[in-house]
Amino acid sequence: MSKILLETGFPARHLSLEITESSAVQNYGKASQQLLHLQKLGIRIGLDDFGTGYSSLSCLDNLPLNFLKIDQSFVAKERWDTLQLILLLAQQLDLAVVAEGIETPEQLKHLQNIGCPMGQGYHLSFPLTPEQVQAWLPTVPTVAACF
Repeated sequence: MSKILLETGFPARHLSLEITESSAVQNYGKASQQLLHLQKLGIRIGLDDFGTGYSSLSCLDNLPLNFLKIDQSFVAKERWDTLQLILLLAQQLDLAVVAEGIETPEQLKHLQNIGCPMGQGYHLSFPLTPEQVQAWLPTVPTVAACF
């Protein structure tokens, strides 16, 4: 990976790698070493589908992570109390948080009210090609862009 970054000149800080909770737990030792190497290069590491797997708190504390992506099932089931606890846990572990599966304005409002700083879902945008992103970005209101 470092060779590719050197050859392309692409800044590693603009890359994020997401690993699922179940993958991280199944190969914990190997995953931890490889993720630490990537993180040292400047790549941000995230734990995807958080809350649906088998990870323990010590796993969260020992994996080299930068962010958690909260599984969309918590948003779909409107588990705002559980989401608040996850946000508090992430804050204590100095991890950024992204809520997945924001499909309605009401879900977005609830997440903003409990202090969730970032999210993704069809309410915010459908998947876009690189060309579509360039056209879409200037139209994004500041509040949505920060979320």
